[in-house]
Amino acid sequence: MFAKTTRHAVVALMFCFCAPALAEDEIFGPPNMLKTIPTPFSSAPKAGGQENPEDTIEAVSPTRRTLAGRLRLTENAVPPRLFLPGRMILGRSEEFVVKGKPGFWVAIAMADKNSGAKDIAGRKVRLGPDRKLMSLARIPENGVTTLYIETPVQGDMIGQSFYFEAATWSKDNFSDLELAQTVSPELVEGADNGVLVSAEASAKRGVKFGANTALPMMQRPPAGTLDSGKP
Repeated sequence: MFAKTTRHAVVALMFCFCAPALAEDEIFGPPNMLKTIPTPFSSAPKAGGQENPEDTIEAVSPTRRTLAGRLRLTENAVPPRLFLPGRMILGRSEEFVVKGKPGFWVAIAMADKNSGAKDIAGRKVRLGPDRKLMSLARIPENGVTTLYIETPVQGDMIGQSFYFEAATWSKDNFSDLELAQTVSPELVEGADNGVLVSAEASAKRGVKFGANTALPMMQRPPAGTLDSGKP
């Protein structure tokens, strides 16, 4: 009995010494892109960086403008769009749809004010200085991506609005940054970027009975007529 107990103790000690040590700062699971990917809302553009040869724009003669060049100009003329939800309900996630250039990054920031923020890469931002990065994604080949943003549970925001700004870019220095044009649920382009916050209405369940519904037909009082003077 003693030998068996000793053998189990030795095996346990060997397991402890042979098990790999875990670092205190070791992170499990996929990385959080909101913390690892630089965005216009969370970091400043890189300064003093060398220009990427692939980012150089080649001059095209007006007399020999190619079809590809005209298509690129057309694409550049169409700004990205941010389709806003009709409202935001406390504690629930709402759907935000962004239409932009395939391969570009898109980030959505939120604030409870719509003025006071500093410009980003020379672009005027409508949000307040307390803006917060809420969602991040890369636009797929079809040019449309859907992001979900959870409404903070703040009772004092009921009846107020949260304001949103979406930015798209592909270069690390944000030199091709574009702010998305907001589109309302009624598909009005250039609409206000605020979304009203509301509380979730409590759904009433069950069947509502009238005063005489539970009485048999023979026991119900006669209905009023025009001759009786009753309505």
